[in-house]
Amino acid sequence: MSRLRTTVAFGLVAVAGLASVDTLARREWRPVAAAAALVIATMLATESLRRILPRPYLGDFAYVENTYPSGHAALAFAAVIAVAWLRPPWLRPWVVMLLGAGVVFVGLASLTSFAHRASDIAGSVLLTASLAAWVVVAGREPPPPPAVHDRRWQVVAGVAIVLAAACAMAAALGPAAWVGQLLRTGTAAAVLGAVTLVVSLHLRLRQRRRP
Repeated sequence: MSRLRTTVAFGLVAVAGLASVDTLARREWRPVAAAAALVIATMLATESLRRILPRPYLGDFAYVENTYPSGHAALAFAAVIAVAWLRPPWLRPWVVMLLGAGVVFVGLASLTSFAHRASDIAGSVLLTASLAAWVVVAGREPPPPPAVHDRRWQVVAGVAIVLAAACAMAAALGPAAWVGQLLRTGTAAAVLGAVTLVVSLHLRLRQRRRP
């Protein structure tokens, strides 16, 4: 499972590379620069935080090294956002959903293979989203007007994030027997929220391309 999640994560990066080639062929270098900046910043941030942040002691059977945040999950999410920014001609909503499913798989595989905690995955999603926002701000491009038809994706993302937060609180306050299932559900909900945000971003970009 660990090897498969690595393959999927770098497969998503390869898809972003193909999208970059298509975008450069259209002589559009700014989206490629933004996508490359996001992926590189994500990799540097995850590795730096692992070395800087202290490892919490969670018992004798906890991880020996600091695992926060997850590099695989952060890289996979950054690659999908990069593809949405690059807007290759073959990008369709179902392709975005397929790429998003890859992000979900990487997150859940990291959790079920005991490579990371649920908090590592959630932190990776938040870190990548924050870096993406900074890249957009640094690019100084005004955001496109919100499209009416993408509000449903925003609602789904909001519900998923609220569910993830509720599961985290229940895991902290509820019975110990429920902790594992609550953390898995919360992680899946958090990753689902990230995927739907990517879909919403893609729909906004489609709206922006229309005259």
